[in-house]
Amino acid sequence: NYVDGTCTACGAADPNYVKPIQKFDVAFSQVDMGNALGMNFAFPAVEGIDFTGAYAEATMAGSTQTIPADKWTTATIGGKTHYVFGYSNIAAKQMADEVTIVIYNADDEALSNEYVDSIKAYVMRNVDKKDAESKALMVDMLNYGAAAQTYYGYNAEDLANAQLSEAQKAYGTAELTEITDIRVMGDNYKGTRLELG
Repeated sequence: NYVDGTCTACGAADPNYVKPIQKFDVAFSQVDMGNALGMNFAFPAVEGIDFTGAYAEATMAGSTQTIPADKWTTATIGGKTHYVFGYSNIAAKQMADEVTIVIYNADDEALSNEYVDSIKAYVMRNVDKKDAESKALMVDMLNYGAAAQTYYGYNAEDLANAQLSEAQKAYGTAELTEITDIRVMGDNYKGTRLELG
């Protein structure tokens, strides 16, 4: 008779014994609202500058991300080769926060001037230039950002959607009028019904 791979009578270990994995329960789940937003930045591959060991430094709300050159990609923009990198994990409530970008060489010397942008500023520059679906998505995104700011009490004096004109607000998903139940209790009022839309 073996207990935990050891013979209870003789004290000898079973050489073929494999201890079972101690399984555990997942403690809880949580929806992380908004930490999947990001921005992409591009700059030209300037002739004569060695970008080996270079990196981009992105700062937002006092937090800095370093993106090394080996994480950059290249793209042809306007007929010229550009380096492209992303700044990620921007929370919905941070859509109005500015991101400051500086490119450094391997000797920590700044190769670029500071570039400052935000999701809000990007949308305000581009929303009128897009097709109807993109316009709706961009306006809805800023509305979501403003709702997150209000909910979390974060930078509420500069809401993400505050600069949208009335015409731009109209690009977004229309608000539904309040739905009321005017049915009368009786023989035809039974069970549950889900109204979608």
